[in-house]
Amino acid sequence: MTGSWLFDPDGSDPMPESWQGKEVRYEINQQGAFIVLDFRVPGSGSNEQTYRWDSTIARFERGGRLVEEAARWTEAGRMLEIAGRHWDPATPEDRTTYRFAYTLRGDVLTFVTEDETGRTAWRFRRERDPGSNDARAGGR
Repeated sequence: MTGSWLFDPDGSDPMPESWQGKEVRYEINQQGAFIVLDFRVPGSGSNEQTYRWDSTIARFERGGRLVEEAARWTEAGRMLEIAGRHWDPATPEDRTTYRFAYTLRGDVLTFVTEDETGRTAWRFRRERDPGSNDARAGGR
């Protein structure tokens, strides 16, 4: 999954209104022991998370809420799944659970999120380095 992935509105659910028309991208760096997912929206900054393959639960704060997430490969290694939950520290009994799934097919990365409000699917296309052999060969 390593690479730079640019949002493709064709075949995707709409982005939140504040992100529409912006160059939304994922920067992904997959290594043997971990993966780093960096979701970037111009004007909104970056949301970078690192997930380890040793069953470590990632704990962090986002937007004033406490978050716990864990990643694993499913579908015989064809899907990266992240299960998580978040809550306001003032009301820890009120927790929201969710699931992210990343599936790679060729040069298309599909990101699906599911929670109590529903399901959203976004597609991202691999960005090619303009100086690479792939770009000079017509983007194959």
